[in-house]
Amino acid sequence: RFSLSRGKLVIGPFLLKVFVFATVIMKSFLLALALHASVVAGADLCDSSLQDYQQVCGEATGNFQLLGSLCFPGGDNGEKQQSSVTFALSFADVDSTILPLATLNQYYVLFYDDQSDSFPAVNRITSDGNFQNCSERESLSKGICSSSGTDCVYGWHVVSTLNKTTYGSVTTYYKTITISEAWAREWFFVLSACDISTSIQLHSYSISSDAAVDCSDIYSYSDGGYIAAVVILVIVLVVLAATSFIFYKRTKIPELLSMDDTGYNEL
Repeated sequence: RFSLSRGKLVIGPFLLKVFVFATVIMKSFLLALALHASVVAGADLCDSSLQDYQQVCGEATGNFQLLGSLCFPGGDNGEKQQSSVTFALSFADVDSTILPLATLNQYYVLFYDDQSDSFPAVNRITSDGNFQNCSERESLSKGICSSSGTDCVYGWHVVSTLNKTTYGSVTTYYKTITISEAWAREWFFVLSACDISTSIQLHSYSISSDAAVDCSDIYSYSDGGYIAAVVILVIVLVVLAATSFIFYKRTKIPELLSMDDTGYNEL
């Protein structure tokens, strides 16, 4: 409810809770919109020989930018399947006042999957009602490990790669990683630079894998199981209702028959 106190508008507890809830929902919506809007269609590095679901490409600005996602089918019978993913990130005017090396040194490509403790957790609101900061989001990413499974690091440090080319003012860094996955999952790729005061300057990028599949294939499901479950539940309820009625009838005390007040000897 609303009330006036010494010329000020006072909001009741219920409306205050509604306002706070609406603010949190709006914050989540804006963050999700910003993440997805960061993926801008671009054709500089796209491979025309690949299907659309096998690559993502575009450009990005900001300090925590979703580049895109690819889906992988996983292995058979719980065995891990290895899939190679190739990255090509192009930056203009490297080692200049536009993009100093000290700034580029803060750029990392982070890897998330669709498990609840990874990419879906990026948009979660903290206990104090605020968004997670950049470092907290980075901590949710998956590690990259050596072939022996040790020496894991979080994210690809872009400038650490020796595989790069320069044409004119554009420098492109290349990296190929292997995703080992037993189950069908969607993997998300984010360019992060938490410790810079300016926006990321990514001229163009391409992320591709010929092992990727259409995401609609791994998220497809059949309604047959749900329908069968509902039918079984209805049958169980009917049986329980019938059983309850039978027990009710058997335990009901019969009513005594009424008798005429006329005595036998009076007849």
